[in-house]
Amino acid sequence: MRHFRKLSLNQAGHLIGISGSAVAHIEQGRMDISRARLQTILKAYGFTEDEYLEYFDGREVPKILRFQSIRSLTKTTHFLLVRSNGKTGKFNMINTLTHDQRVLRFKSLILHKYNENALGYLPQNNATFVAIRSKLCHKSAVFMPQNNDRLVASQRWQNMSQNIITAVKNKIQDHGKGWVFTPQHFNDLGSYTGVRTALSRLQKERVIRRLAQGVYDYPRTDETLGILSPPIDAVAKAIAERNGAQIQASGAYAANMIGLSEQVPGRVVFLTDGPTGKIKIGKLVVSFRKTTVKNMHAAGSKEALVIQALKFMQKQHINKNMLEATKRFLKGAKRKEFEKNTKYAPHWIRVILFDLMEKEL
Repeated sequence: MRHFRKLSLNQAGHLIGISGSAVAHIEQGRMDISRARLQTILKAYGFTEDEYLEYFDGREVPKILRFQSIRSLTKTTHFLLVRSNGKTGKFNMINTLTHDQRVLRFKSLILHKYNENALGYLPQNNATFVAIRSKLCHKSAVFMPQNNDRLVASQRWQNMSQNIITAVKNKIQDHGKGWVFTPQHFNDLGSYTGVRTALSRLQKERVIRRLAQGVYDYPRTDETLGILSPPIDAVAKAIAERNGAQIQASGAYAANMIGLSEQVPGRVVFLTDGPTGKIKIGKLVVSFRKTTVKNMHAAGSKEALVIQALKFMQKQHINKNMLEATKRFLKGAKRKEFEKNTKYAPHWIRVILFDLMEKEL
């Protein structure tokens, strides 16, 4: 991205507010950065966070970035070729060749044979070698720079990356099938960038599934139906935890959850005291809508869900079957908690609920 904007290390550092050497360390994976720092860098380079994350999630890297990686590689002329049979040999790029000829030869040797997408996100020698080694480590040969310092740095970076991937995978498996999560659920395991890389790797290996931008799950499977859709409330809960917000199901979805309606909504609305917005899960749209403090009172409780469901059904449409379904849903409620959670409900709903539950409390 820096090369794409034609910025030197010092120019980039000036825009970001750090030294040029610090920029180089970040690009080569030697320095972890916070999400705030990442956003500052992206803003300085003229890219959005969504564009950056899309590259991690598999979006094709612009050709100019790949070309910069190739050009960086052509500056290093000696490689050690380690074959699967244990024999070694030296591969030399011929300096007498023109730049275009060297690029063409190198592309035919590496990129065309394996996959040009192996090169990518950081157009620096170290990071590029790491990308190549990561791509070829399970093949018959591995190319490594003969410079020992670079080799050690690259190996250390790979080990750290693998450790984060293993830790992320273990945490996902500990939660079990059906868990929905975001990168923020792994803040204790490594840097934001390291976690995103780990999730991208696990997604490509089909261990996890990407539901939306920054939202994943460990999918449940059924012998007959195959991979199952994620529970909507689990998706909403994961997003709420990421945003540090409370949520409350409402509308047709709330009515369906407690059995007042068999209607399956195509749009699910959650009330929230946090950020608003919407995401699309398959054909279903999940929206987060800002609401009043009273509506968020007792959010997540059974009583709050019933209040939202009755509001949606409206007083004139509530029948005996709906009241029985509501009573079954609230069975086991404690009087003190029941009174507290219905404190700010509309008067007509409070009357219905207290008449309904008087003998149960």
